[in-house]
Amino acid sequence: MSNLIPRNNNRGMESGDLFRDFFGPRFMEGFFDGTGMQGIRADILDQKDAYEVRAEIPGVKKEDIQVNLEDGVLTISAHHDEETTDEREGRYIRRERRCGTMERRFRVDDVDESGAKAAYENGVLTIHLPKRIPQEPEKHTLPIE
Repeated sequence: MSNLIPRNNNRGMESGDLFRDFFGPRFMEGFFDGTGMQGIRADILDQKDAYEVRAEIPGVKKEDIQVNLEDGVLTISAHHDEETTDEREGRYIRRERRCGTMERRFRVDDVDESGAKAAYENGVLTIHLPKRIPQEPEKHTLPIE
């Protein structure tokens, strides 16, 4: 409630401020920034022997999602085109569709890349990243000459 500021008039406000103030500063993010899509939201769970990444990518087909793991960087990218046809008579007052590309990257240094797995179900991409087993440094005894 501390972010509410009373205003009696529109003096001193730039064009569009009233719109942004009414809906809040984050309302326009992802919708009117040119991408038409919200970003990929992800949760990362540190399990004992692995990391689990759960990324929300609703409305995107599995074949339009790409997951890359290279040089300690996990990259999730998705492309979505939504085109609807409407056979109704009349003129549109407003018509919206969602399309675009989104990408998210994470640094994952201590991961065994060869054992990583990904699954996509009900709009949630789950990535299992096993942790690299730390190796004991080899002990070398040097002969004294």
